Amino acid sequence: MGKADKELPTEGVFRRTMEARRKTSWFEAIRAVHRLLVRGVEGAALVALAAMGGSVFLMVLDRYLLGIGYFWPEELARFSFIWCSLLGASIAVERRGHFAVTFFSEKFLTGRKTSPLNAVVGGCSIVAVLILIIKGFELTTSAGGQISPALRIPMSWVFLAVPVAGVLMLYFMLVQVGVAVRPSHQ
Repeated sequence: MGKADKELPTEGVFRRTMEARRKTSWFEAIRAVHRLLVRGVEGAALVALAAMGGSVFLMVLDRYLLGIGYFWPEELARFSFIWCSLLGASIAVERRGHFAVTFFSEKFLTGRKTSPLNAVVGGCSIVAVLILIIKGFELTTSAGGQISPALRIPMSWVFLAVPVAGVLMLYFMLVQVGVAVRPSHQ
């Protein structure tokens, strides 16, 4: 082995630094896409909330002041509520904001590690969300050509909120699992 075949110490450091930057840039790109997805879901939930509030306000205004008798705001409020609540549930999963029953873990597992219990709860949650996705797609496809009476939109658009929210919840749960098992780079 000649002197040209040996790696200089600075070349190894440079290569390791570039590999770390490459890994970091991929991780940062994935985080940016994740943040964009979260912002998009929050925006869609906000739009659904605004549509629901606006249509309810229009119904009250119509009933007590105008007396015109609009027939579509009630249906818009109902459909917006469905989308808003399911998108909000997926946001709650992303933020770990759902309620948890911690009575047993706090009462009987004090001083012990609760990670096996958390793994079982997480696994059950993922199974429940998978069932939600499957049944949501069945519900959406079973709507067929059914049209809503007032808004004249396909009911499958309304029912699509169930599998969409389920897929989002599953994605957010899997991200949380990935973050939990990801080794620290410190």
